[in-house]
Amino acid sequence: DTNDLVFYWSCASGTGAFNCRTLSNFGPGTWILQNGTGSSGPLLIVNGNQLLEGNYTFTLQLIRQSDQVVSSSTWTVDVTKTASISISISPSWYEGQPVSTQANTDSSPSSTAFLRTGQGCGDKEALWSWALVEADSPFNILTYLDSPSNASEISYSASDLLYDYLLPSQRYALALMEQTDQTPSSLEQADVFGLSFSRTVPFLADAPPAGGLLTCVPMQGVAATTEFFITSSGWYDEDMSNLSFAFYRFPLPSGVALASDGSGGVLVTGTFSPPDVEWKDTSSANHWMNLGGVCLGYSQLPLQLRLPAGQHMLAVVVQDSHGAVSSS
Repeated sequence: DTNDLVFYWSCASGTGAFNCRTLSNFGPGTWILQNGTGSSGPLLIVNGNQLLEGNYTFTLQLIRQSDQVVSSSTWTVDVTKTASISISISPSWYEGQPVSTQANTDSSPSSTAFLRTGQGCGDKEALWSWALVEADSPFNILTYLDSPSNASEISYSASDLLYDYLLPSQRYALALMEQTDQTPSSLEQADVFGLSFSRTVPFLADAPPAGGLLTCVPMQGVAATTEFFITSSGWYDEDMSNLSFAFYRFPLPSGVALASDGSGGVLVTGTFSPPDVEWKDTSSANHWMNLGGVCLGYSQLPLQLRLPAGQHMLAVVVQDSHGAVSSS
């Protein structure tokens, strides 16, 4: 029942350089209005020419009067300079959200832009391309990601080219750029040239897990009798608490054999090089099942198990919260 709900809107400037209380929605005589022109209804309409260029956070607090239950939701808005055309961009990430630098993860970045001409929004005919840009001034343009288009709705989904440019722990954004004979090196230079563009909120490049190793104690034993303890350690990731571990065994490659070294370890004969294993794409010839792999289990703690007779290669696959994987 919406009659039981009370709405409160608030706004904060990301830099503190702009006082959101100067918006007409929060004026002494308007804040109580519930039709979007105030800040006390389910809709908030901010008229043009009020917000300066910058980043803003809008928060809606919702109170149910019958039991005083409170809920809230937050939106981040990036106001950028544009020329004579209106561009609305909808990226798939929120401001500062980590995005994996590894392709083919569970969630790949994408963005859609809607261009409006006429009806006071300009009548500019132009070609447009998505560009990867640095997230901080002067917003250097690193590469263009697609071919120019004159459509009114232009979408982009992550390609291998994007991942080639992402460096871990760096912030980036996508920008829809007007294409002309001029070739600006940054968005600030594009603004000087009078070109239209719009930039998404930034995202943070997140690297896959790195640096880990796998150990098995003991390294030899009796089939179906000896208990082996398999563990993995030494990994680094931006979010260590959300790493998941999966353990596998594989048959040894042709031409490689193991022998006891007489002191509990093993000697390798032949030339061993780790195989190129695909851990996710089941259609790949190198998918782990196609290489004779067997999943032993999932655990962040040492895995305790018995192994069948034979000589085995063991592997661990570590996955982060964004779906990026590394192995050892």
